[in-house]
Amino acid sequence: MSLLPSPSTFWAALSAWAALWSALASLLSAIGTFAAAATALFIWRSDTAARQRDRRADARALARHLMGEVQTICSLTHTLVTSELAQPANRDKVVARFTEDPAGLVQRIAIGERLISPRFERLSEKLGILPAVTTDAVTLFTSSALGLGNMIKALRGYPKTDAESIDEVLYIIRTVHEDAVALHVALAEATGIGKDRLEILKAGLRSIP
Repeated sequence: MSLLPSPSTFWAALSAWAALWSALASLLSAIGTFAAAATALFIWRSDTAARQRDRRADARALARHLMGEVQTICSLTHTLVTSELAQPANRDKVVARFTEDPAGLVQRIAIGERLISPRFERLSEKLGILPAVTTDAVTLFTSSALGLGNMIKALRGYPKTDAESIDEVLYIIRTVHEDAVALHVALAEATGIGKDRLEILKAGLRSIP
């Protein structure tokens, strides 16, 4: 009896080993591909997390800088909104007094013409890094402040005005102040000051006479 395998048996065994090594090579290749993909995903997620941390830090820093400007703005709008001429109860007196003297009204509310400082404008150019809610608050206040400024400029150019125009001015004075306070709160939230301190801030703003 021959101890050597028959040619057909030998080739069958060799073919089986080749198939096994091919399968093993494919498995190792798949493992390598998976490892490379996992590494790339880990690096991408790490980079994304780092960018998000940097973005949040930049947003907090910008919010703090803007808060300094808005605190000054709030003090100015508070002066306007608490003045005698801005009180609803005094509306008729204000209309009677200033329809023939718009220049006198302009003199009384002149601080509202330039609420937006050059520094506020420069800082606002970076709005894209702030949360959407904060960006909306900045945009809303800016629109109101510019509207008030334009009304004051218009009044300055006329020898007399009418009750409707005065009503619009008094209304936007109140609106600008409300928008400034809302922006102050939104910026405080963007700095991440915490709920307790934020509630204290809101209570303080509400209690201002």
